[in-house]
Amino acid sequence: MEFFGFAKALPCKKESSRLLDRMKTAVLQKQHRKGFLCKTFTDDVAGFGACLRPPGNRSASKESASLDGPGVFLLDGRILEVRGERPADQGRAPIDIVQESLLRGEEDLLPRLNGTFNIVFWNKAKKSLLLATDRYGFKPVFLHRNKKALLFSTDIDALLAAGMTGKEIDDEAIHDFLNFQFVLGNKTFFKSISVLPPGTMIRKTREGQSETRYWQYPSAGRKRNGALPDLVAEGAHLLERAVQKQLAGSDARTAVTLSGGLDSRVVSGFVARERPDVGLFHGRWHAFEAEYARQVAQALGVPLFELDLADPDWKCLLRDCHPLTAGHLSCHQFWLTDLVREIAARGYGKLFDGVLLDVVFQPHMLTLRSAEAVSMSEKIKELLFIYPLIPADYSEKYFSRDFALHHDAVCRQNMAEHLATFAGNDLLETSQYFYCTGRGRGYIWPMINLNAEFIEYACPGLDNDLFDFGTALPVDLRRDGLLYRKIIHSCFPQLAAVPGASTKLPLTKAPSQLSRRLAEYLSLLKYATSRALRGRIDFLPSADYNHSFRKKPAFRAVFLEILDDERTYQRRFFSRNGIEKLTADIDRGKNLFSLIETMTTMELFFRKYIDEDVRAGDDKADR
Repeated sequence: MEFFGFAKALPCKKESSRLLDRMKTAVLQKQHRKGFLCKTFTDDVAGFGACLRPPGNRSASKESASLDGPGVFLLDGRILEVRGERPADQGRAPIDIVQESLLRGEEDLLPRLNGTFNIVFWNKAKKSLLLATDRYGFKPVFLHRNKKALLFSTDIDALLAAGMTGKEIDDEAIHDFLNFQFVLGNKTFFKSISVLPPGTMIRKTREGQSETRYWQYPSAGRKRNGALPDLVAEGAHLLERAVQKQLAGSDARTAVTLSGGLDSRVVSGFVARERPDVGLFHGRWHAFEAEYARQVAQALGVPLFELDLADPDWKCLLRDCHPLTAGHLSCHQFWLTDLVREIAARGYGKLFDGVLLDVVFQPHMLTLRSAEAVSMSEKIKELLFIYPLIPADYSEKYFSRDFALHHDAVCRQNMAEHLATFAGNDLLETSQYFYCTGRGRGYIWPMINLNAEFIEYACPGLDNDLFDFGTALPVDLRRDGLLYRKIIHSCFPQLAAVPGASTKLPLTKAPSQLSRRLAEYLSLLKYATSRALRGRIDFLPSADYNHSFRKKPAFRAVFLEILDDERTYQRRFFSRNGIEKLTADIDRGKNLFSLIETMTTMELFFRKYIDEDVRAGDDKADR
């Protein structure tokens, strides 16, 4: 579903109808939404619309739109359960409980909702609006606020079509995107459009408007202790329940994307228990991962289907995928879409993914110490070791002069502002917060939302109970996935014999403390080496794209046909000379393709949202 709407201060039914029609037209005009159904409601101060997939569409079950009766209720996503439900509500569908509770004004149930969702509720009698998103902000809700109205939509095009936002570019967001490949905080590329923060609800009534965080990212002070066997049993139970919740009420054929690592392995095991006819799909990227995936599938006794993803048709991927996004998803993340489309074409209706399980059970990008930082500068220093800034001489070389001059300072300030929203001081928890609310929300979740256009996604790692359990574990049980490995061994001993992708050892042979420490130092040494050599050596998988850019003319041409264009050079960010120097440096061995892909993504954004206006103006002048 895509929903859109507004609540305004001054009553006028005619104006409401015109405004909603403009938003509706923008949502429905996209090619992939032909055949979608649109339900609308307007009164003198508000309007709401829901663009629904036609019956039979594989993702239609995750949508709900009720516009009749005393309230307008729109649900995009799925509420798996209402935790702590009253005895009278037992056995009832979560969506019915939520709708009736909101009608009674019981907004305190939001923290008890388990799932990934966006909710709109309009009380027709009280003329009051509630707009809320789940604790992770999994699918963005775009906002525009002014003195006259609050506008919102899951499709940014609807806000732009309303004619109130303008299209002034937010340079701070551009700095973030070029450096990290995602935008920090709640900014977008447009200054007048923001994103609803995770775990947040907005209330708008006749008296005014308020914004409340109903859930805060967990910080230190809630450690989970207990005997190791008890924690293993509890973790296994929560993992199994997380999978069962996703499968409840669905008879769709089920698939799992299997990389060969721990996350997809454990999801495959639990899904296979519930659905023996599950299909496992592997996108071949690295030979050793493909071999581990085959061993996992063989151990579970289920079929494995392999698709070569090493050399996709990038021209088609850019053409097909970019229009399905808001323009803020790095085009590198289109790589999985061919596999997802193939899975859907084979008749599978639900696809499981192990996203976030690494954060739940293993500290993300583990720093050498879990220590409390006494200052913001120390937090930023630690994070910059994981997410380094583009060196100043590179900025000056590849970006326009004015843009390069401010890049470092703007990125540091944006990081400080983002981290100020986190109450914790522990460095490990700070890095996880930055991952979930930064990289996860701006880089990982959008890829899943893109592919959800083709198939219904299920992500057990986003289960609230599982997340709360895993992130409260002592660091020693999360280091190197110690508890995680024991859970897999207790539930699926046949899978524990398959080597792990990171250690190349069976899970039954956990690395010693010394070898873990050496691995951590080696991981950080690789980052330091890559930074010191300015990309001449890259130990990350993205090096494959650098090799392709250097050695495969067809791959190279796809991106340079977009960047080597007068429109690109007329932006305020890049110059012909800068892009020529960048491509020359990649050819000399520097692994800087990530800049090529972020520049390409930005240029596609400008052509979709800015250049369209220029062409429209030229057409009007001609007429």
